[in-house]
Amino acid sequence: MGSVVGLVDFVAVLLIIDESPMWLANNGHTNEAFTIIHKLRGGDYTSARNEVKSWRLPGANGDEDEAVPLTESENSVQSSTQVPLKNYLTSREYNNSKVVGTGILVLQQFCGINSIIFYGVSVLVSIFPNYAIMINCLISVVNVVVTFIAAPLVDRLGRKPLLLTSVSAMAVSTVLMGFGIIGTNSVLSIVGTFAYITFFALGLGPIPFLIVSEVTQPTAKASAQSWGMTMNWLATFVVGFLFPLLKSSWIGGGVYFIFTFMCVVAFLFVKKYVPETKGTSSYDEVWKGRQM
Repeated sequence: MGSVVGLVDFVAVLLIIDESPMWLANNGHTNEAFTIIHKLRGGDYTSARNEVKSWRLPGANGDEDEAVPLTESENSVQSSTQVPLKNYLTSREYNNSKVVGTGILVLQQFCGINSIIFYGVSVLVSIFPNYAIMINCLISVVNVVVTFIAAPLVDRLGRKPLLLTSVSAMAVSTVLMGFGIIGTNSVLSIVGTFAYITFFALGLGPIPFLIVSEVTQPTAKASAQSWGMTMNWLATFVVGFLFPLLKSSWIGGGVYFIFTFMCVVAFLFVKKYVPETKGTSSYDEVWKGRQM
């Protein structure tokens, strides 16, 4: 029955969701892109037009009279010409995008979120035998609610500060969870679990998927997203496969200290490699000539 509800929800969303403004502008439907950006962002229509024009997409085949100018670095390649995945993976030109996109999406999973999403009930049942299922449902509710709260903060506070805050708090939370499970301490376990979910939803949950397209050239966005999602799901499989094995072995609750270490790695990675994309409108502006 739960699967049917999910299917209906998916189909309903497909019927009402708007097309990507970037795709519309990229394929010449700039007026539609203006309208959707205005609908999503609010404010005045002029601001929406200026945002779409700041993408510097070609408008030669669209419904605008004038083409949107390309930057010097984009003159030789029209944005409608998408880079194949093979070229994206083999060309050094896309190293910035590959390093950041692959790293942040793999680390998102290696920090351990799906140890809770997949196995929350089995983890909590030994500590809360009568309330494990209810607590797991509350975890999902908290995840959704905090994600909505985080949405306006991304543009207000910036991507990088939220990511750094998120993984820092998650590192502390996994320590609490580890000691809570090892010592069968219900207070540490529940505080650690809900703090972890809260701070994951605040930064490391939504931002990696957003930032991949922002650190990638317009012509390579599709390939970057495809590659990033593939790596993300492979990392999901690794965590989903190994976690129960480690949890049931001698390591027990100490498996969460592995996630603590991965949160520290994520913090250092974000600090060194991930640029702040808040307020930027192009790949060149994000990277300012830096090349990995």
